[in-house]
Amino acid sequence: MSLTKGIQNQKQDLCTLEKFFKDFEYETPNYQRAYKWGKEQIDFFFEDIDELLEKNIELIENDDNNFFQLYFGSVMLTKDKDISNKFKIIDGQQRCITFILLLSAIKEKIKDELEKLPSRGQADSEESKKAETTFRNIKDLLFKKKISLTGASSGNKLKIHLFNTNDMKFLEKLVALSDITVSLRGNRIARNYELVKSGLNELLTKHYFRSQISCLERLNFIYDQIVNNIYLLTMTLNNEMEAFAIFESLNNKGLDLTPFDLINGFVETKLKNNKTLEEEWSKQILNYLGNGVPLDNYIFYWWQSIGKDTPQIELFNEIKKYINNGNEEKHIKEILNSFDLLYKFLNAQTFISQYFLLLKRKKIIPLYLALKNKNYTDEEINIFLTKVIKYSMIEMNLRGKSPGIFQYKAKSILRTVLDNNIKLTFEKVVSMNADIKNDIDTYDKKIFATIIDGGINDDQFMKCLYYMIIEKETKNDIVKPDFANIDIEHLFPQTPDKKWYEQSEWAKFEKKENEEEKIRFINMLGNMVLLNNKLNRQIQNSYIVDKKTKIDEKLPTTYFEKHSWAKVDYRNFNSDYIKARTKEVVKTIIEIGVFDFVKFGE
Repeated sequence: MSLTKGIQNQKQDLCTLEKFFKDFEYETPNYQRAYKWGKEQIDFFFEDIDELLEKNIELIENDDNNFFQLYFGSVMLTKDKDISNKFKIIDGQQRCITFILLLSAIKEKIKDELEKLPSRGQADSEESKKAETTFRNIKDLLFKKKISLTGASSGNKLKIHLFNTNDMKFLEKLVALSDITVSLRGNRIARNYELVKSGLNELLTKHYFRSQISCLERLNFIYDQIVNNIYLLTMTLNNEMEAFAIFESLNNKGLDLTPFDLINGFVETKLKNNKTLEEEWSKQILNYLGNGVPLDNYIFYWWQSIGKDTPQIELFNEIKKYINNGNEEKHIKEILNSFDLLYKFLNAQTFISQYFLLLKRKKIIPLYLALKNKNYTDEEINIFLTKVIKYSMIEMNLRGKSPGIFQYKAKSILRTVLDNNIKLTFEKVVSMNADIKNDIDTYDKKIFATIIDGGINDDQFMKCLYYMIIEKETKNDIVKPDFANIDIEHLFPQTPDKKWYEQSEWAKFEKKENEEEKIRFINMLGNMVLLNNKLNRQIQNSYIVDKKTKIDEKLPTTYFEKHSWAKVDYRNFNSDYIKARTKEVVKTIIEIGVFDFVKFGE
């Protein structure tokens, strides 16, 4: 529950859609979710409008102008301190944006219909003149400044501003009837605009419109009904802290918000008297959201990195207490700094960042922040984290332990780091944790049995093993692989073309009874190489001799040609060769010390 005072003093106003848009400007705070309505909500939206149109056409036909009105719910607002006619939409942005889409669709349809008129006489008709007036009225409702009938003026801004950059870009172009780039077409607003246009076209063909009524007349009627007979209840709250309290309460009653949405809104309200930090927070959060950064994960990583272990459902309440418990500015800066560190670390083109990316070792990420806050150097952190990740690979991938068991051990490592005021090596942490030490002391070469037998179906794991070999071989090499363009290539492919099965040594794998054995060979480390993704697509499922020709042309010019493991004996490539090459790569892993914290016994 969220308590606040003075809600009884809020200003309420039942207003038409025309009044709502005509005289005021709006923005959505960045603790609001992005536009989320889907087809189901759009369908309900049009069902209500359809009923309004049908009822009021019946009244017109009976010479009754006492029209029905449609109440479309409430919109919760707070007033901008600096601009008298500007408000923030705390709740209700979904329906507001959808109405903008509908008005834009009407405007676009009017433009199309006017362009179809074959003669000047028709263009000067009463219905066409009224349609032009409707077109201009919609522009005046939605834009701060007037624009031409073509919508070409680029200096005009919408009266509503959305915090989500992609949503805002599309909405501006859409309302101005500008071309929409391919990059924006996947946007939720873009998809819903198509649904809204489809819904409008259905309204235009409804049975309650007489056949002699033209499309322009129907559009004029729909517009008039929407702006004059649809009402919103606006509730203007006294301040943003009060607004956020209600916003939080709405979330507790089922609004689809995440812990970070609530934390973000809470921080925004706390910073109202600290403009510098408020601007820094807003700028960074918008940048992260625009880049698809999973801030719900980031906030959780930070929370765990300072020794807190709170269930996700309690995360917002606990972090709110933490921020309110003195020195708010310090705690908020602490969160921002952790986001910056995580973003740079996880998006760096380094071996360690690739291991996190490929293996999805989320439970280890808080350890990075803890080490950073303990003033470990970047080199010390990389060495420490790489060994923890390799330990996780042995436990979960090679030994088949459950993620839950490893999660417990990862927390033990984190606690050990947090509880000590001196820097610790991974080996020192191991010596202080009996369970982990017992694991590592029992490792021997048998842990690689599942790799040798082809029992691991995980390309990302295999990719990491090859990266780890490269990292050991090129420790002082400035040049790093082009991680973004590297694929795992299965030499004997997952879906071989017919030429493979024409060869005697591979023919048996075409039979269903040998499918399990076939999959084993496909999954063996010796059946894989790292290749540039473009080259990988070129060779696809080709027979090995055909692959050789293309690989030999390209491989010597790639990063991998100097590495011995990249060499493949294509002339003698068969199932026995795959097994032998697998054992050779495993031998390399052991000899060069990929798992250098392990003393392998026989």
